[in-house]
Amino acid sequence: MSYSKGSEVCSQETRNRLFDEVADLTGLPPQLIREELAVIVKKAGANPDTLTLDELREAMVTYLKEVIVESYQGASEAIDS
Repeated sequence: MSYSKGSEVCSQETRNRLFDEVADLTGLPPQLIREELAVIVKKAGANPDTLTLDELREAMVTYLKEVIVESYQGASEAIDS
């Protein structure tokens, strides 16, 4: 399996290094983060096995927007209560 990075095609091992690096940078349990990252990527319509760096960025932006909206809605509900 491989994924594209621009015009380069990277091996599954390289993709896993990308996932591992992202997981390591969070400081959270790597296996948990890799699983969550795969869910985030799939939800954004990308395939983890053919993921580009741009698709990863787009998926993370979408995820962060969702987290911000959910936080805002939760705070608004708490104020209204």
